Amino acid sequence: MAKGKYTKITGEQNGNARLTPELVREIRELHAQGASANALTEAYGLSKCAMRELLDYRSWRHVV
Repeated sequence: MAKGKYTKITGEQNGNARLTPELVREIRELHAQGASANALTEAYGLSKCAMRELLDYRSWRHVV
């Protein structure tokens, strides 16, 4: 690999990922049906910041 170049690891390829694409879709669908972000945060064990980024498509952007 060339100096200064790297491959960005996204989604479940990241070893620290707690979610899968299926869970991301499920969370987004539940939110669209009216579930609050706080309730989803507690149910899935994510931080409020991580949940907000997921719901705003700032993280897991590649999952539609």
